[in-house]
Amino acid sequence: MPTLDLPDLGDDVAVHRLIAARCFNHAWTLMERPDRDEEADRLLRDLAHASRLHWRYAGGGVESARAAWLLSRVHVVLGEPESALEEALASLKIAEAENLGPFDRGFAHEAIARALLLAGDRQGAATARAAGESMAVEVVEDEERDWLRRNLASLEVPPSA
Repeated sequence: MPTLDLPDLGDDVAVHRLIAARCFNHAWTLMERPDRDEEADRLLRDLAHASRLHWRYAGGGVESARAAWLLSRVHVVLGEPESALEEALASLKIAEAENLGPFDRGFAHEAIARALLLAGDRQGAATARAAGESMAVEVVEDEERDWLRRNLASLEVPPSA
C-alpha cells in the first residue's frame, strides 16, 4: 500500500490522541441520541471521520481498526448499509493484518453482522455474529468480553448454536 501524504497538522502526538479520542467519544454519545436531526447526523459523520484522521497521526493498528469500526456503526445508524459494510470489512482487514486480539476481531465481525442485517442479509449477519461469538470466547478481560457479548446480543439475528 502506498504511503499517504498527510496534511501538516503538527506533530504533537498527544494533541492528536486527545482530539481523536474526544471525537470518537462525542460521536458515540451523539449516535445514541434518539432526537438527532440532519445537522446532528452530519456532525456525527464528521466526528467519526475526524477521529480516524487524527488516529492516523497518533495511533496504530488498534486505533485504525476501531476507527473503521466506529465509521461502520455510524453508517448503520444513518441507514447506509454499503458504507457500513465497507468500513466493517476494513476493520476486520486491519485487525487481521495487525494480528490484533479477539476483542478487536470480534467487534469487526459484529460490525459486519450489523451492516449485513441493515442490508437485509440475515443469513450473512447470523454467520458474522457467530464469528464474533467465537472471538468473544477468547477475550481474556471480563469487561471487554462482556462488552463484546452485549453488542453481539443486541443484533436481531439468532445466536449461534
